[in-house]
Formats: sequence, C-alpha cells, structure tokens
Amino acid sequence: MKKILSSVLAIIMLFAICSCGGAGTGGVNTPKGINIGGCVVEYEGFEFLEVDGEDVIAIDYTFTNNNEHATSFFSAFLYEAKQGEDYIYTKTVFLSEDSMEAMDDATFDEVAPGESLEVTLTYALSDKVTPVTMIFSELTSAVEKTHTIEIAEVEEVEEETEDDLPEVPQTGLLADTQWYGWWMVADATGEYEDYDGAYFDCCVAFEKTSDGYTLMSIWDETFPDYENECLGEVYFEEIDGNLVSVEGGYFFTGDSVKKEAVIIDPEFTDYENTLFTAIDVKDEDGSFVAAINLTQWGYEWNEDFTELPTYYDSYFLPMMEDGNALPKNIEDIG
Repeated sequence: MKKILSSVLAIIMLFAICSCGGAGTGGVNTPKGINIGGCVVEYEGFEFLEVDGEDVIAIDYTFTNNNEHATSFFSAFLYEAKQGEDYIYTKTVFLSEDSMEAMDDATFDEVAPGESLEVTLTYALSDKVTPVTMIFSELTSAVEKTHTIEIAEVEEVEEETEDDLPEVPQTGLLADTQWYGWWMVADATGEYEDYDGAYFDCCVAFEKTSDGYTLMSIWDETFPDYENECLGEVYFEEIDGNLVSVEGGYFFTGDSVKKEAVIIDPEFTDYENTLFTAIDVKDEDGSFVAAINLTQWGYEWNEDFTELPTYYDSYFLPMMEDGNALPKNIEDIG
C-alpha cells in the first residue's frame, strides 16, 4: 500500500486552510446528465406556460435506461422539485382542449434496456424568479442527486435577444485541460476507516459549462466511465487565481458537494504540469479526505514529486507514447 507522502500531507494542510475562506454562488446545472436508478437523466431545457391562470414550468429531459430490464422514468427513481426551501407540485398540462393526452404522459412509458426517450415534467411555479431545483433519489438507498435551473436568468436573456445563446469559450483557469494520476483515502473515520490509505488510479477533465462554471469530472478504477459512471463531478468558479467549488455536483457518496468545500490552486506545486487538490467527504457513515495527485495528459510522470500511478508503465505511458487521447473509459486499466 502506498505511504502518505509529504505532498499528500501538504494537500490536506492546504485544504484545511483554504476551506475557511473564499466565496461562492448557488447551485449549477449538470450538463452531462444525472446517473440514478441505473439510468441517465439528461436535462435538455425548459419553457414557461400559463395554465388555468398559473405560471407553469415544463422541463424537458432525455431518459436513458441502462438497466437490464424495461422501466419507465416514473418508476426508475423518485423525483421532486423545489423553489428555495419550498416544494412545488406537478401541474397537469393537456396537449389541447379536446385531448386527454398530457405533456408528462411519456414519463409512464416503459423504455427497453439501452433505449432512450424524451420526457417532460410540468410544475406549477410559486414565481418566475426563484431557481427550480430538481431532486432525484434512489428507490432503495439514500443516494440523492440534484440540479438547479436558473429560470430568472434564462428568461431575461430570452427577452433581450431572439438569437441563440453563444457558446461559452473554453477559456479560464484549467478550462479544457485533461489529467491522469491517482487519488487516496486519508484521515478516514467511521465506516471509511477500513479504507484509510487506499489509493486508485484516475483520470480528470476540466471543461467550461454553459453557465460559465468550470466542471471537474473524475473517473477511476471503480467508477471508470466518464460518460455514464463517474466517480465525481465538482463545479467551480474562479476567484483570485483559484478554483472554488460551488454548491452542486457530487463525489463518491452522491451527496452534493458544498460551497467552498474544494479549493484548487494551480500554483500549489513545485513541479511542472502537476496538480494537487483535496476533497473533504462526509456523510452519515463517516468522513475522509480524498487527496488527488495529477499530471497533465501527454506529459510523463515526474517521479520526484510522488509515487507513480499503479498502472503508469502498463497503461498510461503506452497510450501517451502512441499519441492517444485521454481514455474516457478505464474499465480495462487493470
């Protein structure tokens, strides 16, 4: 088992210091979809409606069934909506005055394994300003995932221009960069104590979202698939040369990462093309620090700053020498 080196201890110290200050904003939208109940729910957008004198939001999703059996959006998991601290409730919206077909009928349609279906959810709004937070929960566990829709901001943009929103350029701190390395369980308590010191090879990608945030996706030996089975997705905003996490996303447990819980300082290293960070993970089962050590994809591992990833010589280095892109699925890493 790898020993906890001085670089890892430095990461934890940096995290402990930085997590005491900084600034952040509220929740963010999830661009790549939510993995829940063996399915993927991908947010596609929304529109405002007026029904029976009430303001209604119609939210569009693409629902993909990755289970081995047919299931529907309605039965695969639990879902509910909030504005602020208050729940909002579904509003039936019929397609026409003389029809009994409703906009949300597709949520009850069974979808075969591996197939996708477009569905719409309709909720009566308390106002057209407060963001709408969608909450998706596993049927048989405490796993819960959320994403937030900033309805006021989108409404204002739509009123000002008829053009499509421009793409957010891939600029900013660490935007459009890719990394590989390993992460380690440190300072574990509770049920995580048995994993203290355990480490896993991993890949990381930073990308700009349509909201202007920076998304860090991380996938490893246990959660190997960037597209469908990520270890974590953490959202950041740039503050004083650092990336500071905002509310949203998740890491390992499925719980939302807290505001200011993760700080990335790209200058916190004495070695070129390297990056250190740490994520504080805490839930009802205990807590631990995920200490992450990375080198930018395309560069050989600097052996001076820490131990190599376990599969560096057999997996990562041959891929880079062949000029291959960062692997988006490392299921065969072993």
